[in-house]
Amino acid sequence: MIPYLHLELFPEEYDFMMDEPVEARKRKCGINPMDQRYIDSINQRRYEMKVRVFMPTDLSPEHHKATLIDDRFISSYQYCERADYRNNLQPAIELFLCL
Repeated sequence: MIPYLHLELFPEEYDFMMDEPVEARKRKCGINPMDQRYIDSINQRRYEMKVRVFMPTDLSPEHHKATLIDDRFISSYQYCERADYRNNLQPAIELFLCL
């Protein structure tokens, strides 16, 4: 369940799978081939979810880069684990409320 949830919520972490050869070479050199506006929009969404940003660049806003060292932000996998845990508790809570 968690891998599917992760893919749905954080597709940017799987972008590399569709790389063209030129993009793959850039990634090997540590260069993110994605457009800066795309990177910033994805990372803003993650920032609002309290999830660490993904592959910030030198041009990324400082508050995005700060999430990498801020303990208040969690990894995308932790986010999915917590969401899965809450979803698995929901039926038990509903059953409890019906008693």
